[in-house]
Amino acid sequence: MTKKPGSVTWNAIMKALLALRDGFEFRLGNDNSSFWFSNWSGTGKLADKVLYVDIHDLEMCVKDIYTDGNWNFNMLYTNIPIAVTDHLKMIPVCLNSQVADCYTWKGNLNGIYSARDGYFWFNRNEFAGNDTDSISWTWLWNISAQEKLKFFLWTALHNSLPTREMLCHRNMLQANHCPRCNQEIETTLHYLRDCDFAIRLWHSIGFTDQSFY
Repeated sequence: MTKKPGSVTWNAIMKALLALRDGFEFRLGNDNSSFWFSNWSGTGKLADKVLYVDIHDLEMCVKDIYTDGNWNFNMLYTNIPIAVTDHLKMIPVCLNSQVADCYTWKGNLNGIYSARDGYFWFNRNEFAGNDTDSISWTWLWNISAQEKLKFFLWTALHNSLPTREMLCHRNMLQANHCPRCNQEIETTLHYLRDCDFAIRLWHSIGFTDQSFY
């Protein structure tokens, strides 16, 4: 049976989830997190770094091992590799008994995620290290034009118009050829510029600059 693709909205949410995951970090508060079975250190579960967790240590929380500003690994029955304990000693531990251990957003100072922060985080990391693609179109929102026109241009510049090429890529259509000329793949540029139908439309409104094509 062919697996049905998710909706465009759901696929976008899942893509954003993967992209934003690195923007969150775990912060200790009252230290009630499981010492072995939560990723409180940011390096994975400690239970995965030892051969086994002794039955006496199963219920241990971080606050049971970290007391008065010191790690007390000698309290454990489980043998922890020295490399792991050395790494844990390097992790700064700032406790607050009034705040629960939780994941926080590291894209701002208050640790609270917002759609605006997520958007800027995504774009910053999407273009990081790639000078050829690091074009910012944010100026577009400041031009004097109707909001629907600015939204259309923004969508076109990000290759997100519902062209047949894009819909086929998302498994929503089978054929990707232009339904007007039926000769070329319907990309954004073909739809807006290169199709014979588009060329005739541009000519009809007096736009005959050949360099445009």
